[in-house]
Amino acid sequence: YAGAWSRDRTPQADADCYICRMSAAGGPGKAPEGIVRSCACRGTNGLTHMSCLVSMALNADKNRDLTLWEKCINCKQAYRGHVKLALGWAIVKHNASGAEGDWRQIASLGFLGNGLWEVGRAEEAIPIFQAQLATIHRYHPINGQHVALDALTSMANCYSSAGRYEDALRLERQVHAEWVKRIGPAEKSAITIGCNLGDTLMKVKRFADAKEWLREQLRLARSALGMDDTVSLLVATNLCRACYDDTSDGGCPDDVAEADALLADTIERRRRVFGRAHPETRVVEGIRAARKAFLERAASKDCPVEDGVTKENT
Repeated sequence: YAGAWSRDRTPQADADCYICRMSAAGGPGKAPEGIVRSCACRGTNGLTHMSCLVSMALNADKNRDLTLWEKCINCKQAYRGHVKLALGWAIVKHNASGAEGDWRQIASLGFLGNGLWEVGRAEEAIPIFQAQLATIHRYHPINGQHVALDALTSMANCYSSAGRYEDALRLERQVHAEWVKRIGPAEKSAITIGCNLGDTLMKVKRFADAKEWLREQLRLARSALGMDDTVSLLVATNLCRACYDDTSDGGCPDDVAEADALLADTIERRRRVFGRAHPETRVVEGIRAARKAFLERAASKDCPVEDGVTKENT
């Protein structure tokens, strides 16, 4: 668990683990181990040893509950970064001796693949998802179709992160169409892959398509999931990025004004849902900081700014 501690450790040197109530120095029956935080808990609730997180997930696993391998028991939000990856390795090790085709073994591969993707190791994650899909198709060709779609969604994320944008777009369109056929366009799985598709459209500079697509996904997400849902907030963030990044024809003042209002609302909601220190909150605050820096640079160059859009002098 050293990798998780070295990257996601808490800055509080005297912090105690909320599970075992011991510090990084350890105690009776507990060896010294760093304290990490990688969820949306506030205060001391999210501070823990990696080994304690794994032990708690293992106890839940005995009752066939895999939730704690993925989400915090307190804030119910997903783990992030190297904590997520460490949990992925732990569940794979735990289920390594299970029968081939066992559902928990299949789920383990998904946790590990998503952990690798989370820390920027997309190329390593792709064969993990390929192995997961092969196992599903071999042992559960009928009742494993929804799990297979989740795996394909994750594989598309890896393609996009690895710069294989056309592969990502092809897979995202395929999976989105399949989810819409099975559960409709306003369900969380369909909106999630729809959000990812919008992100990939931005990466290939198709901003007009991305904005139109993400506006529809945001409408669906807010109506079906609520404005504070994590997927709704992610769609809103991506729409802001699409509006800001589209510089064709000098940019659209209405799009920029839309993004400014949406970004302010999204920052406030992320602070409330995740807390100020959470990586998801820092992402949108980083977008606002970049926007502010851009406008300051434009002003220093005496570039005229109209309705929030900078017009570069030629």
